[in-house]
Parts: sequence; C-alpha cells; structure tokens
Amino acid sequence: MVLNNVKSAEGLAVDWISRNIYFTDSETRTIEVASLNGQYRKVLVRSNLKNPRGIAVDPVDGFVWVYTKFSKIFMGINGDKKRKFSSKAS
Repeated sequence: MVLNNVKSAEGLAVDWISRNIYFTDSETRTIEVASLNGQYRKVLVRSNLKNPRGIAVDPVDGFVWVYTKFSKIFMGINGDKKRKFSSKAS
C-alpha cells in the first residue's frame, strides 16, 4: 500500500476487521483513515491538533485513541463522538 501526500506519519494502526489503516500526520496535523489498498482515504480530524503521535484502534468496540504531545483524543471509528482529555501538568 502506498499513500500519497503523507508528510510525516507518526502513528499507524490497522483495523483488521474492516481492513482500514489509521494514521497520524504530525506535519499536516491530521488523523486519517484509508482502506488497506490506499483507496477511500478520509481526514477524520484536521483542527486543533498539536503534535499527533500515537494511534490505537479497537475495531471490535468501534473506537480510536489518538495521543498527542499534550492530550489524548477518544473517538468513534468513523471520527464521530470526539472527546479530548488533557494531559497537562498542574
């Protein structure tokens, strides 16, 4: 699989059930999903992301976790129901 126009992929996760790949791009500050063959690519999150790094997918329950330098983002597998958790020290 080859994905064009990916600047700096930091995190990668595979949904083995629906055969999708989820990834973070720290340069474009996006969270994206595409089918394993590279088609059907979609940006799930584009705004207010600072340093998206790690990503994990739970295809059984339909959730994605994304780790940034400053927070964790929890969302549905299709990008809905986003919740952000800050990890800033007090």
